Amino acid sequence: MFRALRRLFGLSPSAPSTRLRNEDALAIAREAAVDEAEREDLTIATLVQREGRAVWVVGTAAVGCTFEVHIDDASGRVLERKWVGGR
Repeated sequence: MFRALRRLFGLSPSAPSTRLRNEDALAIAREAAVDEAEREDLTIATLVQREGRAVWVVGTAAVGCTFEVHIDDASGRVLERKWVGGR
């Protein structure tokens, strides 16, 4: 209910300004995961704040074990590629 009122009165927080778009982050992650079988399954991109900078976390939509690629929004550089869970 409060969320609806905030939107109605224009009080909802705006999305953070980013250099990369969601689609850009997905493309960079798929390129970085060229040697992974799950490359085409990288479909979820989430923007997080880490140490004062925006980082895209792109991962697979899986329960349990998932593959993630972390991308710096400012430079577009891949920071990390890793398996999360039990692989």
